Amino acid sequence: MYPEIAKKLETGEVLLEWDSSKGQAPAPLLKDVYSTERRKAKMLNFSIAYGKTAMGIAFDLQAPGSFDDSHSRNRDGRSRQGLGRITRPSQGDRRAMVQ
Repeated sequence: MYPEIAKKLETGEVLLEWDSSKGQAPAPLLKDVYSTERRKAKMLNFSIAYGKTAMGIAFDLQAPGSFDDSHSRNRDGRSRQGLGRITRPSQGDRRAMVQ
């Protein structure tokens, strides 16, 4: 655990867990305070486990959202990798079509 997080736990600024049957928590939960860091760590772990390239991981960590079209596409709708616009597959075909 990072020292600054351990210090916040020790001082009671954040709680590791809380039983909601006891009422309102006296301090915010650690997972709520550090939700962005937690999301990025989970994304990194799953990306490594499923074989994503280093370039793909770097792009995902820099993007403001996982599927933010304004970040991953040019103004005309083509992806920055030059693959073209991805369209929804027809009902019988499960593959995405690249135009």
